Amino acid sequence: MVPGKAQPCRGLSNLHWLTRISGRLTTRRSTDEDSCCKRQRRYRKDLCRHQLISRIIRPWRQVSVIDCDAEAPDDLLFFQAEKITESDVTHQVPVINKDACTWCGRCSQWCNYNAIFYVPSAKVIKVIGDLCHGCGACSFACNAGAITEKPVVLGTVTSNKVPGESMIIEARMRVNEMSPVRVIKAAVKSAGSEGVIILDSPPGTSCPFVQTVDTADYVLLVTEPTSLRAERPEAKCGDSEDDE
Repeated sequence: MVPGKAQPCRGLSNLHWLTRISGRLTTRRSTDEDSCCKRQRRYRKDLCRHQLISRIIRPWRQVSVIDCDAEAPDDLLFFQAEKITESDVTHQVPVINKDACTWCGRCSQWCNYNAIFYVPSAKVIKVIGDLCHGCGACSFACNAGAITEKPVVLGTVTSNKVPGESMIIEARMRVNEMSPVRVIKAAVKSAGSEGVIILDSPPGTSCPFVQTVDTADYVLLVTEPTSLRAERPEAKCGDSEDDE
């Protein structure tokens, strides 16, 4: 494989064209190179996914596509679909009753995410909702019964019907949330286990990706040569059988 040149890609003419364009763009050195490369990788992933889903839906009657890229879901842009159901994904966030609080500080000590702001000398204690992961450790730690919990919406899961018996399930995280993992988990669970299930993973290899592929039988990775090639000129594509 030679960087910057289009490779034969049967049945993926759009991806073939984009490969040629992006091959020229990545040779330019600019301050926006990193963000440009990220966009190109996302476009390639989107095109591969769209072609794969389209070809699988045709011969199979029942296919469930789960868009697990909860931060920026876009599978519905490629298909005509009708929304069937929509449900909220929530978690429990603590509410501290200051009148019942003994100011022992156990809740703050037990919180692994620094979500409880505690200043005993000033009698200040406050839950930082954006940092809370809803683990319930603070409620367990409180011996005074001063902590109750309330549900907070993390995102939504929508089920959309496409022509035939196939479905597209979209996980969408609420703006400013710290992690989409719970939303992804709810979307995967809602698909059940019948028929063919395609999980469209978010980019990268962090927790959202791990949660998406946790129950997968097969994983298809869309990747490409990175800028490390430019920093290590001795590592050229085609030097090994794997690159060919």
